[in-house]
Amino acid sequence: MMTVLRIVLVLIVAGFAGGHVWAQDLEPRIADMVSEPAKEAMPDTQVPEDEFERGTPRTAMEAYLRAARRGEFERAAEYLDFRNVGEDVLAIGKPALAEDFFQILDRTLWVDLDNLSLRPEGKLQDGLPSYREALGKIETRHGQMTLLLQRVPRGDGVSIWKVSNATVARIPELSEEFAYGPLGQWMSDHVPRISLLNVPLWIWLLLLSLLGTTWLLIWLLINALLRVGGSHPSPVRQSFNDLLRGPLCLMAALVVSGQFVAVESLGVSVAAVLRAQTLWLVCWAWTLNGVISLLAEIYLQRHKDSPTGLVHALLRPGATVAKSIVVVIIALLWLENLGFSPTAALAGLGIGGLAFALAAQKSIENMIGALTLYVSSPVKVGQLCRFGTQVGVIEEIGLRATRVRTLDRSVVHIPNAVFADMQLENISQRERIAYRPAIHLDGRSLPQSLVLDELLTQMRQVLNEHERVADDVVRVRFKAFEHHALLIDVLAYVDTTDYNDYLEVAESLNLALLGCVQKAGVRLASPMGVGAE
Repeated sequence: MMTVLRIVLVLIVAGFAGGHVWAQDLEPRIADMVSEPAKEAMPDTQVPEDEFERGTPRTAMEAYLRAARRGEFERAAEYLDFRNVGEDVLAIGKPALAEDFFQILDRTLWVDLDNLSLRPEGKLQDGLPSYREALGKIETRHGQMTLLLQRVPRGDGVSIWKVSNATVARIPELSEEFAYGPLGQWMSDHVPRISLLNVPLWIWLLLLSLLGTTWLLIWLLINALLRVGGSHPSPVRQSFNDLLRGPLCLMAALVVSGQFVAVESLGVSVAAVLRAQTLWLVCWAWTLNGVISLLAEIYLQRHKDSPTGLVHALLRPGATVAKSIVVVIIALLWLENLGFSPTAALAGLGIGGLAFALAAQKSIENMIGALTLYVSSPVKVGQLCRFGTQVGVIEEIGLRATRVRTLDRSVVHIPNAVFADMQLENISQRERIAYRPAIHLDGRSLPQSLVLDELLTQMRQVLNEHERVADDVVRVRFKAFEHHALLIDVLAYVDTTDYNDYLEVAESLNLALLGCVQKAGVRLASPMGVGAE
């Protein structure tokens, strides 16, 4: 479990460190060098055995860097050639010289291990003497200088590779030029010697503090400027403000921090960490998602008076899909920066597509259900509908579920696949509302049948004369005999789609019909079969 966690941590942090740091952290893969013609072939001669792995230029430099990163400078000094070096240089101390040389490399040069030879004799056609090999070139105040490795005798007749004594002799001069400032030196002396991705812990702390402080200051400045626009911005203005406070603020902090590193020259590895493409990819993904949200909000505000169109209904889930596509593209670019092939990643997605489809079967069903709801549009956002035994207003049709606010003001989330298969009654689409009161008369209170006939006529007259009742369908009929009651069937339509308006009209009709019943001297039947007085 710990191994998995370490691998995940390395992958995440290596992405922030950039491709060069990633390449340095991995040991050379000899099989890859054999298979790729651009890389050096396997050596024909036998590599001499050495306790410190100094048989070839590459293994010697790799072992030196490994020891230096661990803080083992006594061991790291074994990779420097101190022959014919002045006493003033040796007086500094061999471990101290090994540490200073490591600091010089960290601040001036990427050590490309793949460019160093794996042969015991080194590169023979690089324009240098056969016993030397170039480690790299650095810029100093006196001009360009080549750092050298040199093949030297070990003392038992075996030749090994070390940092050239010509380079060692200039370590004090280079250390003075590329030394850290007072703050850096103090932190280097007092912070534990821990390295993450070849960068000392104290530099990580300094960078994080710098980036965090810069971000905070820019964020406060942006907020101060945005407050001028008012404390209650519109939704579009709020989306724009979020874009400024979030990714654009981070981009500005990265630019300022990058300038600070360039001025302070904390080292090439630190500059690579700060200017890592992964951070910029994160910013771009964040920015593009913010722009998508802003454009969606602008469209919603411009068409808020007509929210029933298909484009309007598809806007929010469409924006979610667009954001997902942006994230996938950024992830593929991130993999490419780490050295992985996006083509291989896409092929892997194709192979795992079936397994993913099976695992995400319900999610896919819900997405198809959402598409069905958008295309067929049995109900739309803002409409009142009856689904199953409940009634509510559609608030959102998402990719996974439909959100409905019921008449009890509670919120119900129904999976789209289930909601699309339900019997949906769109109450908002009715052009008028039916008026169907249940009237049960007590048959024992009727003195004669003519009274009932006159009562039905009076009820029809009330409905026909009401200005809010449609005159094309008005029905008042003696429908059936029930136990201890006579059923009067009443049907009319109120010319309104507003339910509150309908209740007001229904109330006036109920009072008028009740007056007709009372005027005829007839009682309403009670549920227990006894006439209501």
